[in-house]
Amino acid sequence: GIPIPPPGTPERTNMRLTLLDRRISSNLLYLDALARKLDENPVFRSDVEQYSDAILAMMYKQQYLVGEIPISDEEIRQYFEKNMAAGTPFTQDLHLSIEAILRKQRYQQRMATLRERLRQGVEVQVFENRLDAGGDGERSSSEVVAVAAGESITWGQVRQRLTKPGQDDAQAARREILEGYVDARIMVQKARAEGLDRDEDYRRRVKEFSKSSLVNINRARLAEEMNPTDDEIREYYRQHRDRILVREMRHV
Repeated sequence: GIPIPPPGTPERTNMRLTLLDRRISSNLLYLDALARKLDENPVFRSDVEQYSDAILAMMYKQQYLVGEIPISDEEIRQYFEKNMAAGTPFTQDLHLSIEAILRKQRYQQRMATLRERLRQGVEVQVFENRLDAGGDGERSSSEVVAVAAGESITWGQVRQRLTKPGQDDAQAARREILEGYVDARIMVQKARAEGLDRDEDYRRRVKEFSKSSLVNINRARLAEEMNPTDDEIREYYRQHRDRILVREMRHV
């Protein structure tokens, strides 16, 4: 959020000092968070785990299910001859447009068969009778609603996804949301089996997320500690009310 002044100007030096100061403050907040063992907080660990799994699922999906979608010049030429009016000039912009159209079509085809390819050889069981919205209040967080490749998925893991405000509570809609979560869990399993959790870019992203989360948690904790309690406010008022209140006066 800081504008970048021209090199060699005093404003440029001030900007660099400001950024350095912010980086130092961030690092101090991070080290203080570690010293206070905020990284052992269950909510923090859950957030990092969810972020980590989301990155692994995305990486597996991109590398093994979608992958690169090359479009040859011959395919572009064939599309041009089949779909463009006679006499249309074959410009570079048109070449790029056709390439984008073909790539989108190929991507949609791969996405249409993604679940089938992902679950090939994987045993999946969904307990649809446990998705009835009428039993949400009585359902235990540990109740298993699906099993994916031997991994149990509990109601506590998917509750927020299935009970979002304004969301359709129809059982078919809940089933599809749960199926999507099952797909994600399978992708995470396969990503770890392929060693994607050892990827340097993956580790860097998870580390950055963990650090920024701890900094934000610690900053919020410090801000909360700075808020005075009701008793402190009352005591301050008791000691300074003569300075706070305006005595009744008359000027005649």
